[in-house]
Amino acid sequence: MMLAVMMSALMSSLTSIFNSSATIFAMDIWTHIRKKSSELELMIVGRSALSTIDSESRLQLTYWGRFIKDQIASFATFKSLIASASANAVSSLFSSC
Repeated sequence: MMLAVMMSALMSSLTSIFNSSATIFAMDIWTHIRKKSSELELMIVGRSALSTIDSESRLQLTYWGRFIKDQIASFATFKSLIASASANAVSSLFSSC
């Protein structure tokens, strides 16, 4: 039961990070690229940004997870690893714009 509670807390944190990043990209960056973008276009761009951020963070987690696989001793360490991989994906997305 405790594991389920901790995993749901992790999923909630990651969901909010991914959704806010996709919203920031769609509303702040894409609206400057295309001034007259429709709601449908913003929704598609937001979903595409969400998929991109998720894919990049999974790739980074896979890459860095090989190096520190033996060092993950607690759930807090695992959660911070996933959050830092997500932050790297978000920062690289916004620094490229």
